[in-house]
Amino acid sequence: MPFVTTDAACVMSRYSYWSLLLDDHLDALTADPAAAIALVGEINRVMYEPLAVPVPTEHLWLTSLRDLRVMMEDRLGPEAMNTVRSENAHWLGGQLWKLAAWHRAEPPGVGEYLRLRWPKCGGAVLAAYTAPGAGYSLPAAHHLDPSRPC
Repeated sequence: MPFVTTDAACVMSRYSYWSLLLDDHLDALTADPAAAIALVGEINRVMYEPLAVPVPTEHLWLTSLRDLRVMMEDRLGPEAMNTVRSENAHWLGGQLWKLAAWHRAEPPGVGEYLRLRWPKCGGAVLAAYTAPGAGYSLPAAHHLDPSRPC
């Protein structure tokens, strides 16, 4: 992307690394769905609650996300940051959907699997950050969807 600033690319990269590691961590919690669900709830809290709300300093997932949120908010306008928050929550919903599928007696059908893969892959949250990080404006969307025309 020729118009991305070095600063924006650095924050995008940091969020990407954080989310890839979290994806693996949530997969490791497959045997403990309650822990995965609680973590996802706390992650959403960090993304949505005011910055004045304290985050436990011993919880590295949450403190690192708080740092990333501050970096993103410094580089994005409020509308773009709201889209990032929404897409982040949608991605986490996909993570929990996959976790639920692991605990079923029968695997999901092809249609359900394909539907859960879009939020699970996290592509929309990167698109939500990348466009404004490159100076482009995305329209407010409930969720970015590759099947919807622009």
